[in-house]
Amino acid sequence: MAGYKYFWTCPNCRTTLQLKMRVTQTTRKCPQCGFVVTPEEIDRQKWYGAIASLIIVGLIWLICATPAGTITNLFYGLIQLVIGIIVIAVIAFVVYIGYKVYEDRASDAKKVEFLSSPDFQLVRDFARSELRHENGADEKLLSLLQNKGWNFTPEQMNTFVEEESKTQIAAEQSARIAEQSARIADQIRAKSPDNREAYLRAYIDVSHPHENDYLHVIADFLKVSESEYPKLKDELVNLSKKSDLNEFERRLRDRSAS
Repeated sequence: MAGYKYFWTCPNCRTTLQLKMRVTQTTRKCPQCGFVVTPEEIDRQKWYGAIASLIIVGLIWLICATPAGTITNLFYGLIQLVIGIIVIAVIAFVVYIGYKVYEDRASDAKKVEFLSSPDFQLVRDFARSELRHENGADEKLLSLLQNKGWNFTPEQMNTFVEEESKTQIAAEQSARIAEQSARIADQIRAKSPDNREAYLRAYIDVSHPHENDYLHVIADFLKVSESEYPKLKDELVNLSKKSDLNEFERRLRDRSAS
C-alpha cells in the first residue's frame, strides 16, 4: 500500500491495480477483464498475502537457525516451524475475528445514527422517486451522501434504498386495504342484513370469498375472532359455491321453461 492506496492483483488476469481505500471507493472493476473488485476480495487478498509472508519468514528462519548438514535438527526445526505457523495463524485469526466484530458493531452504530439523521430523508425521497431508475442515479446518491460524511459502500446504500422502498410499498398497500375495507363495510351496511347468512351473502356480493385482505371486515360484523378466520373463510367459499349452483339451476330451469 502506498499512501492512501492499495496495490491489488486481479485473480482473473493478474493485472496489478492501484486502488483507493476500500472505505471511500465505490464501484471498482478490473480494466482488463472486468472482474468486480469488492472490499471482501481486497481483504481476502491481503489475508492470503499475510499468510504467504508468514511462511516465507518461517522458512528463512528455518534455514538460518538449523545447523548445516544435520538432518535431525532440520526435522525438528521443521516441526517447530509448523507449530509456530499454526500458533501465529490461530492468533492472527482470533485478532481478525475480533476486528471484524468490532467493525460490524461500528457499522451497526453508524447505520443507527444515519437512520435517525436528517440525511436519511434523501434515501426516502430517492426510493419513492423516478430518479432511482435513471442511469447512474445510485452512484450520484452515494457520492452525495459521502460528501455529507457518510462513507457507505454501494452494497450498504442499495440495502438502505431497497428496505425503504419495501417499507413505502407496504405502507401504500396498507392504506389501500384500509380504504377498500371501509368501502366494503359501507356497501354491506347499505344492504341492511339482519342475520348471519345475510351478512355473508352481502359480503360475497361486494367482495371475493377467497380474498384474505378484507376478511376482517365481515369478521367485525359477525364478531368473529381472528382464530376463527379459516372457518369463516370456508363458510364464505361454501356459501358462494351454493349460490353459484342455485343461480345456475335457476337459469337452466328458465331456459327449459322458455
